Amino acid sequence: QNKKLNFLQGLFTLLKTPCVIATVLGLYVSTLGLDINSGLLLIYDKASTFFYVLLLICIGMLVEFKYFFDPKNLTRLSLCAFTIMILSVFIAWNLVTYFEITGPLKQVIMLCALAPAASISVAFAIEHKLDVDFTSALVAFTMAIGTIIYPIFFAIYLH
Repeated sequence: QNKKLNFLQGLFTLLKTPCVIATVLGLYVSTLGLDINSGLLLIYDKASTFFYVLLLICIGMLVEFKYFFDPKNLTRLSLCAFTIMILSVFIAWNLVTYFEITGPLKQVIMLCALAPAASISVAFAIEHKLDVDFTSALVAFTMAIGTIIYPIFFAIYLH
């Protein structure tokens, strides 16, 4: 869109997102040397049982949005989802290879690169008076794709 965003306002909005706050908090906790791997594996085991429920919810969201039935909108969503989820993985893979990053840090970087559009994007679109319908549809669309791609990624890459 042709709307200008205030750079400092956009930066502040980005810095207060849950992802950035969780990253900073995660970096701090990692410096403490706590062993949280077993707790994370327990959460992973419990969360994996909700996969089909989450998939059905995402499919229901996709069907409910009339936005998806317009071929023009579906094309825009597909291109944006490709950019968000595939191109970012390609860039992240090149970065971790170039900087020779290995182990858990490499896995976290790759998982974050594969992540769907965050629902905080909708709040960002509202705050800056952007296309809220498209942003909401993009979040639902990438979430549905993510529920399919994440288990495949876990099976191939992490095990």
